[in-house]
Amino acid sequence: MVEEPLKSTSLAHFAETQLESQWYLPDGESLQWRRVGEQWFLYNPLSSTTHALHEGAREVMTLLQGGPMDLAALQSALLDESLDALEREALQQGLIRLLWELDNLGLIAMVHP
Repeated sequence: MVEEPLKSTSLAHFAETQLESQWYLPDGESLQWRRVGEQWFLYNPLSSTTHALHEGAREVMTLLQGGPMDLAALQSALLDESLDALEREALQQGLIRLLWELDNLGLIAMVHP
């Protein structure tokens, strides 16, 4: 998904410290989306950057356009009720990684209390 260098925050550190954080789209209204085949392209006119993203990233960012959400709310919105415990854990780990990647790209931000 990510073709740009990531910030120095490690995924492990991110996962430990961000589980209860809420996330939002700081520039959500100005983002421009285009789909080519299975790939989504996101242009941010405020930073003049274009990102190639997969459908899962698009789903998460669409959810965040509705307002800030924490990991549990995002997971619940994306959850297929037929998943077993191992599949739910895999979804959570994948979602944590996706949030880390989107944060490192500057596409989402954490709500600061």
